[in-house]
Amino acid sequence: MSEKAELSIGMDKVWSMGVDYLTLTVKPGEAAYWPEWNRATYLADLQQKAGFELKAWKWNGYNGLTTEGLSCGRRDDSIICRYSSEMADKAFWLIRDDNAQVNATRIDLQVTVKSDADRPNRALQLRNSMIAAAKARGRDFSKETRLKEHPVRGKVLHIGSRQSQAYWRAYDKTREQKNKVEKHLFRFEGEFKGERAKHLLSLGYRSEQPREMARGVVAAGFRKFGIVEAWMDGAETVNLPCCYKETTAEKTLNWFRNFVRGRVEKLILDGQLEDVRMALGLDATNVANLLQQRAEAAQTAQRLTKRGLH
Repeated sequence: MSEKAELSIGMDKVWSMGVDYLTLTVKPGEAAYWPEWNRATYLADLQQKAGFELKAWKWNGYNGLTTEGLSCGRRDDSIICRYSSEMADKAFWLIRDDNAQVNATRIDLQVTVKSDADRPNRALQLRNSMIAAAKARGRDFSKETRLKEHPVRGKVLHIGSRQSQAYWRAYDKTREQKNKVEKHLFRFEGEFKGERAKHLLSLGYRSEQPREMARGVVAAGFRKFGIVEAWMDGAETVNLPCCYKETTAEKTLNWFRNFVRGRVEKLILDGQLEDVRMALGLDATNVANLLQQRAEAAQTAQRLTKRGLH
């Protein structure tokens, strides 16, 4: 879904927008199994003819091949195909044309804008704008954002967790390309996994303008964090639903440890222990009721088991 756009909006031009990374899996016996494998090897053959080296590839039990922008492999339970940059664009359009019933485990969308002048501190300015907007609404995004120095990209703004279903980045694309492309390019990216990746693939199939859909998703994501830029003007609003799967108890506890505990401890230090207990349903009355319900459920299950009904 990536293309040169030359869409002029304010001081920025949308230089390209679309899919930048795509990971697909298909299980044996599914209709898309051999078509997807053939599609991947066809694209690999195109890359080899274009002068890129084709090599054997092994990863996590998969065996296959890899070349510029593409890796694909097979193992007993599935095939996996990973596409990046221009190959992600080609792969998406091929599977969209075929309406292929593949499983998308990761999709990255990007919007790259071209400015009239160099903005070397743009990532820092975006983070400052984001934190200021959050504070104005009584929120604190400082722990959810990181400004990291990358050896090639320079300062990169990271928003969220790589383990979550939605993760955001913004960085200097010209610097990453070492000035081999147009100057003053800056990229905004959204990385989506799990249910959100599946939902995005479905949206891409149904949308009449999937590239504009990509701009809408990326724009909506950054707007949510208080970042508003001229290139977002006119973008359709595409908010992805919260598609969180039911998780295991251990994953839930890890989430509490990693993302909740620190804030709870701060509230306790501020003298709000009872408020925390009430908010989490851990006050003495509610805990007693829950334990009683658990005991009654266990007794009911025992009676049903004895009667042969459970």
